[in-house]
Amino acid sequence: MRLWDAHTFRPLAPRKLKGQIRSLAFSPDGCWLTCVSNTGESHIVNVALDVAPLPDTVTSLGSSSGCPSDSEYTRTPREPERQISLSYPVASAAFDAGSTRLAVGLFPRQREGKQPVHDVSFSPDAKLVLGSAGHAAHIWDASTGRERCRLEGHEEEIRGAKFSPCGEYVGTASEDKTVRLWRTRDGVCVARLTEHTHAVRHLAFSPDGTTLSSGDNNINGRVIIRRMDDILAPTPAKRTTIVTKSLPPPSTLSRNQTPFSNDRAGRSRTKRFI
Repeated sequence: MRLWDAHTFRPLAPRKLKGQIRSLAFSPDGCWLTCVSNTGESHIVNVALDVAPLPDTVTSLGSSSGCPSDSEYTRTPREPERQISLSYPVASAAFDAGSTRLAVGLFPRQREGKQPVHDVSFSPDAKLVLGSAGHAAHIWDASTGRERCRLEGHEEEIRGAKFSPCGEYVGTASEDKTVRLWRTRDGVCVARLTEHTHAVRHLAFSPDGTTLSSGDNNINGRVIIRRMDDILAPTPAKRTTIVTKSLPPPSTLSRNQTPFSNDRAGRSRTKRFI
């Protein structure tokens, strides 16, 4: 793993981990970077100029049908060392908004028959932790590790799960070509979105929470942007914007050229339907 100075673009001291690196996550305050590999090795690196304390706790979430057992949920007190090692391979990691807690989704050993926990994230108020395991997403209490809600309904593996900026909703994207919107407080699915024709791999809320975007693995690079007001309206959404971009093969691009260089007026093509 390498760090680069964003101002000078000079590489900083590299960090070596065993196995393949699965996840990198900066703390919101920019002081810490966690780097985890599939062997379970995890480093928390101080990237600030001033010495910053380690996160107060590390929460690890393993799954037995997606739900952590007592032995798999741990709270580790602050330690002087700047390296945290786990006994399980790690699939994902995320800091809370205050940069004081770190949640990691575990990648159980194959013989255990459990599902890895992907897309771990804290809710905006840091009271809940979200993660996906197999066909379901799960919401845990960040303080106790107890499962608060299980979001079930997708027919294939979930590839993305996110809290909305307000924390009231969770969005999920799946290999079954659908996107679902769930209510956080009770796990009710409030919308099933079926515009995609390929497996949906990416999902994102806008920072102000007004739109929900998703991208699939269509060769044309299809992204769909939806207004949250339309999704939550009592009648079907009237307007949804589909952004489609055809990306040329990398071998046809010059060194200074990007896949978007040849677009007229530098814009992606859009199609609006009612």
